[in-house]
Amino acid sequence: MSATRTLIAVACLGLVAGCGAGSSPNASGSSGKSFEEALGIDQASMQAREAKVQEAVRTCMKAEGFDYIPLDPSQSNMQVRFGGPSSDVKDRKTKGYGITTGLMTKARPASGQNDDPNRAIREALSEADRLAYDIALVGPDAAKAREAGSGGMRIQRQVGSSAEAGGSGPQGCMDKAQSEVPGGPEQLGGDLKEMQTRAEADPRVIEVNRNWAACMADTGYTDFEKPDDAQQYVEGKMDALMGATPEGDGVTKFAIGGDDIDQAKLADLRQEEITIAVADGKCQDKTGYAKVEKEIRAEYEQRFLDEHPDLTSGN
Repeated sequence: MSATRTLIAVACLGLVAGCGAGSSPNASGSSGKSFEEALGIDQASMQAREAKVQEAVRTCMKAEGFDYIPLDPSQSNMQVRFGGPSSDVKDRKTKGYGITTGLMTKARPASGQNDDPNRAIREALSEADRLAYDIALVGPDAAKAREAGSGGMRIQRQVGSSAEAGGSGPQGCMDKAQSEVPGGPEQLGGDLKEMQTRAEADPRVIEVNRNWAACMADTGYTDFEKPDDAQQYVEGKMDALMGATPEGDGVTKFAIGGDDIDQAKLADLRQEEITIAVADGKCQDKTGYAKVEKEIRAEYEQRFLDEHPDLTSGN
């Protein structure tokens, strides 16, 4: 299956090495907003910001001599998710972490691909103008990859410009718009990372992770130090099964997907995922992981908001 998809995923804000179960409505004090709302990275705020980004792309492309029709964020496959999979053991017995169990197994175009009006605009151009269009929109590197017929499924795993991802700077109108429109988690990326580092060094976090790891070792899983490790292990095996290739700037290309995946290997990995996820869930229950995570998460998020009193949602 050859498809192109962009998935904008906000980094998990859980503070106990793994991801917590949802947003933190009590972390913003008297404002009445959740932590995500205060930072402007809740679903509604991010969609409102994306609408501004799309308008900025249209303006930028017009300056480059091309038409561009802004996409409606509410109709796209942009997802803003906070927290990790449910730790409920009953759910995990059928869903695991949702990595293989949530996979779309019937091959079909990625969501929104055929509905993008800009697809028709691009395809109506000559071959030379299509390349120029791609360079203007996504930059020379991505445009050359597209021209070469890289195919596969391309997933944007990281929010922010290529400069923030370690690249040389904005590469096209899409990248420039993301950099120039105010708001978005990348604007506070350094501060959020510092908050995460401080939280992970908290003695309570270290202790609960140690207890969880000991519990997992008793079930035969000795290589995991924290819940994130277990989930990332499954994600790594799934990436390998799909022929994942990192392309830089947070973009990963998948060589295969849907019905093209080896279904026998997928079934084996799905069973392994469920087994690990259930063991993980049971160990979280046994060690009181969720309670500790909730308390520390709220504490550090509130401290962050206290240190950034001028934050307003969506600005």
